[in-house]
Amino acid sequence: MGKGEGPLIIQLFGRGVRLKGKNFSLKREAHPDYKLKTLQTLFIFGLNADYMNAFLKTMETEEVDYKTITIPIQFNNPDKWEKKIFTLKTKEDFDFRNYPLKLTIDNDILRNTKIDLRPKITMAHGSKKKTVSSAADDLTIPDEYFKIIDWNNLYAELMMYKITHGMYNLIMDFDTIQEIVKSQEYKIFLSDLQGIKIEHSNGKPLLRITSFGGVKQFQEIITMVAKDYIVKYYKKEEKKKTMDHLEVESLTTNNHSFMYPENKEILVKIPKRLAGEIKEVMDQLSKYEPTKGKLPAQWEQWHSFIVHFDNHLYTPLIIWKENKDEIKSLPVKLNKGETKFLEDFRNLLKRYKKLFNNCEIFLLRNLSRKGVGFFLSAGFYPDFIIWIKTQRKQYMLFIDPKGIRNLGNFNDDKVQFCTSYIKEINKKVNSELKKKGEAMDIQIDAFILSVSPYEDIKRTFGEGNHKKEEFENHNIVFQEDSN
Repeated sequence: MGKGEGPLIIQLFGRGVRLKGKNFSLKREAHPDYKLKTLQTLFIFGLNADYMNAFLKTMETEEVDYKTITIPIQFNNPDKWEKKIFTLKTKEDFDFRNYPLKLTIDNDILRNTKIDLRPKITMAHGSKKKTVSSAADDLTIPDEYFKIIDWNNLYAELMMYKITHGMYNLIMDFDTIQEIVKSQEYKIFLSDLQGIKIEHSNGKPLLRITSFGGVKQFQEIITMVAKDYIVKYYKKEEKKKTMDHLEVESLTTNNHSFMYPENKEILVKIPKRLAGEIKEVMDQLSKYEPTKGKLPAQWEQWHSFIVHFDNHLYTPLIIWKENKDEIKSLPVKLNKGETKFLEDFRNLLKRYKKLFNNCEIFLLRNLSRKGVGFFLSAGFYPDFIIWIKTQRKQYMLFIDPKGIRNLGNFNDDKVQFCTSYIKEINKKVNSELKKKGEAMDIQIDAFILSVSPYEDIKRTFGEGNHKKEEFENHNIVFQEDSN
């Protein structure tokens, strides 16, 4: 909507919030259905609008008065899992940015570097949509065009890029940048632009610059290629170095504070106008005695937005509930997709109780920025960890319920983590366990649980023609497939 916080932007906010409301009360309906809720919600879109966060925080403090309720956590059955299941961590003093890294040529990364600037057309027929791209083949760039690149400008742009993206330890030299760009091992997909025409020679698209505007466009495209290579190279080296500092330890309640909320308590914030909700929670808390294991019936029966799940390492959890959007918590409550996963997992264990007679199963909601994370630069913290413990083997599963529309394709870091990087971690962990003399084997896997249905995803993901089996082969399963 806008980049600055000028009077025009503020006036637009004002226009947006002037609702007549039910019976001209100037208030929104308290418990609307989905359609009405959408109509009476103000949607704000900002471009690089950092001022929005400050604005929303001000609105929150000025417009809504919250009652904050503190709920101490209770560990569930710690005698069954403490010092008996494993967790992963990087050494506390490890920071990849402290290790100097020199940019070099990696042909695998070059071949996986792809810049796709083709216009995409969405064709609809009834309820079915199909997204197609023009220009099916990657471009060939005539060698003489590399002479018109402003190499000094490119180098300065890349230096600024690596600093703004926190890659302070990356050392880049001029010659390597030129070698990357001139290699043409990467792929560029492009249609005609202003100042650039695509010709065909021997069946292959060939880039032709037709004006000074085209020179500028070409410089920008080459800059995109170099930036994409640098990010991929940095992340690959980070993974390798992190692997050297990965440790496996038995999980304990005292030494692993990453597993539970700060101060071992959850803060629930309820708007003071929702007096009934506040009273309900206070009544529930009066029946909660964590030291004696006493729980309110509403938590155990899942009649509240506060729930108990016996297989989770601690109680309670704050879940998504319809018409409870205004209730907040710290740590942030589970979203709709995460809540559905939790419900499905709970139902699974109930329905197939006999199947799990010979194993113990534990679950942990993995806290973002605090829990078990991977890749400092990408900041990937899978939402849940499942442990399945048998007499001789232990399984550790990372589960991340998420919308996958923005992942783009199977080369995304999170997908690659689930398919290839996790195998390296598994190998490293078992090697560490053998060094420690542990008799227990561990199998580590990771899955993305798509909250978006397959039919909504298949035409926009990758080239738009992937079968469901291909997603499953990349450890992406769909939440709609309840079986």
